[in-house]
Amino acid sequence: ATKQVLDDLVSSARERPAEITCFLSAPFYASQTRIIKQTRDTPIVVSRRLVADLINQDLRNFKTADHELIEHKVMQIKLNRYVTNAPYGQHATEIEISHYASVGTERVLNRLRETFTPYLSGRTLVFHSFPFVFFTISRDLLNQHSALLLDVGGEVTELSLVANEVLWETVSFPFGRNFLLRRLAIELKTVPEEVISALKIYQRGGHNKLTTERINDALTECRREWLAAFKQALVALSESHFGSSQLWAVGDPLILSILLDWIKQTSYDDLLIAQRAFKTSLLNNEILKDPCAERKISLTTDSHLLLENIFHDRLMSL
Repeated sequence: ATKQVLDDLVSSARERPAEITCFLSAPFYASQTRIIKQTRDTPIVVSRRLVADLINQDLRNFKTADHELIEHKVMQIKLNRYVTNAPYGQHATEIEISHYASVGTERVLNRLRETFTPYLSGRTLVFHSFPFVFFTISRDLLNQHSALLLDVGGEVTELSLVANEVLWETVSFPFGRNFLLRRLAIELKTVPEEVISALKIYQRGGHNKLTTERINDALTECRREWLAAFKQALVALSESHFGSSQLWAVGDPLILSILLDWIKQTSYDDLLIAQRAFKTSLLNNEILKDPCAERKISLTTDSHLLLENIFHDRLMSL
């Protein structure tokens, strides 16, 4: 698919892109939020060089053989236990840095580079991980300092925990959009493309009784499996922090409408987590239209692409 897009791009575009940014989702990256703490007996002046040295020293312990660092971003700095947005030049005895780091395997990253090179040689390929994109948009544009972020991709669903303006952890499970479509295709004895039309008719209540019952039966089984994995992800995330009741979701609106209904209709009393119900919101064009208009980004039905465009534009403006 990537090769086809590149072929169409270079054959039709008057100008080729000057740069390439590639956003990775699970399972093509691994990430971790790392906390650096340093205490001094006497106050020290906090400088950019000091913060950079502390992070670089920490990153040397993060990388492993056959892996390549693809991004590292400071999310929060505390001086003497207080969050500050202007740390440089201040004096402190305690410094705490929360920073996000992600890696990819050299084999996968080099394969992607090899795919782009014949079409766009000489360009540097810059990598980012999608959970950090999602986190940045939810924090800065939606003013969500604590939330759960649900990203439903084709094969994998990722659930991220944001607490106190820090992306603490992301958990993934192998039940994405195609999981639902394949199950329904088997039950209806058709192909996934036809399932999408069937689901639209089903949600409008337009099917006959037999077809509706078959879809209900298939969805009931899918619901059990998907929610079991979702609850396991919640348990894993709640080991570090209690999450917010606000959940933002991104993905195919048709599939997400089903998944978000499942989440809202489910009881979580059996889990040791703070929330007993979720307030779910779909990150759609209506919410993103103002940030896109401000940055002259064309709206598209692909919400992942919109978030990546906004993130890239903000990054380039810094």
